[in-house]
Amino acid sequence: MNTRNTGHPLVYLFLALMFAAPACRSTGPVTGPATGSSGAFEGIPAFAWQDDDDDDEEAVVEEVVEVDDDDGKGVLWHILLYVPNRVFDVFDIVRLRLRLGPGIQLGARATDLLDVNLGTYASIWIGLHGPRGKPSIPWPVGVETFTGAEVSLASASVEGGVNYGATEFGFGTQLLLLGFDLGVDPVEIVDLLAGFIFIDIRGDDF
Repeated sequence: MNTRNTGHPLVYLFLALMFAAPACRSTGPVTGPATGSSGAFEGIPAFAWQDDDDDDEEAVVEEVVEVDDDDGKGVLWHILLYVPNRVFDVFDIVRLRLRLGPGIQLGARATDLLDVNLGTYASIWIGLHGPRGKPSIPWPVGVETFTGAEVSLASASVEGGVNYGATEFGFGTQLLLLGFDLGVDPVEIVDLLAGFIFIDIRGDDF
């Protein structure tokens, strides 16, 4: 009786594993980073090595905290400038300018509704600045020019360095080389008193 040797069963098992391994490697699930990454990530699921720092950064960017008051200036700012603002408010009440320069002019005013100003002059002045109307330093010297005519709300003039308050009372004149301008604004007194409790009526505080 003829018999044929078919080999040991372990040999067939070894050959089967060798042919099956490449197929498994080509069709298996993705468990690491993209091509070119280190083999140290093999066997680790994709969600384990993905970076979530971007989510944290977006959350920080979206968070907005308002720490300033309505005008964009902090409380500390108002405290530091409290004394200078009150001093400037005092200077806003009275205008007293002594002028030096050529010209002929005459003017009087009782608020913007009742005023007249006629003539021309160009002068350097020294004295009290008068109402500022906006946050600025009231320097005690400057240059002032005026040419034309103003009657109440009607105006046909060209001017520079002139800053009358809307509620100011006063008068002024220029005679050849010398002149003066005197005025008082009663609303600036109210602005000064309100400023002691951090209320800025005229909007001229720093």
